[in-house]
Amino acid sequence: MAGVLEVRGKKALVVPATEQGLIDAVAFNVIRALLSHGCRVVLAGDSNVLQKATLELLASGTHDKDIQVVHVDSSNLTQPSVKIAVEKAWLAFGGVDLLLCFSTYTGPLTAFLDTNERQIEAATAINLKSVCLFSIALGKKMEGTGIGGSFVFVTSIIGTERGLFPGVAIPGASIAAVNYLTRAMALELGKHKIRVNAIARGLYESDALLNTLSSEALDKEGKRVVPLGRWVNKESDLTSMILYLAADASSFITGTVVFVDGGQSLVRPRMRSFL
Repeated sequence: MAGVLEVRGKKALVVPATEQGLIDAVAFNVIRALLSHGCRVVLAGDSNVLQKATLELLASGTHDKDIQVVHVDSSNLTQPSVKIAVEKAWLAFGGVDLLLCFSTYTGPLTAFLDTNERQIEAATAINLKSVCLFSIALGKKMEGTGIGGSFVFVTSIIGTERGLFPGVAIPGASIAAVNYLTRAMALELGKHKIRVNAIARGLYESDALLNTLSSEALDKEGKRVVPLGRWVNKESDLTSMILYLAADASSFITGTVVFVDGGQSLVRPRMRSFL
């Protein structure tokens, strides 16, 4: 298994999801796993938020030579600003092998007819625009090397046909666009030895779609509606798949959206109106 998940010496550019001034728990745990497996990591985003996470990672044993931060204003991404961030990331460790972007923003649950322009812009910018701009900038850097690399986008089942839920029409549509983009990019970038895959994660207990339920109700519904009997574990469930898609063991896999949801999306008709 160690060989299958071998990423030692690889260099990753990670664009994590953030919420309330902190890195999203799933993103943080994946970053920690990459570092513990010998990958060097550049984090791109709001430097204030990312520095907090970096300090926590350093306190847990990460070497400062293995992690860097490049600032880019996540609330106002532009092609020039992302290009500069990618250039800095490239120089930090002498190249980039892996682009890892998190496109899982939902915002507050909102009925479609109550959606405002600001919510549309936020979902599109966070989930879709960031993936586009970072992929373009890094793809152009990789294009001339002949070495290629791996792009991995963490999305959500709410952006798939198997994961329709009320209240997340706009973020779901923006995430669905990333899943489509995964296949379209794989088609075009294969000639540059760039693989592109996405991971559609299932819901976890603090997701907006679930966080109104009590712990007891969450546990009960998880056992009832999820074939594997629980919601996604933020600390561990996505890690091995991301490591696999980053590793050379997956060198012939591209254009795939992998569901890591315990079967949640298979049983949508059984879910009742508690969502």
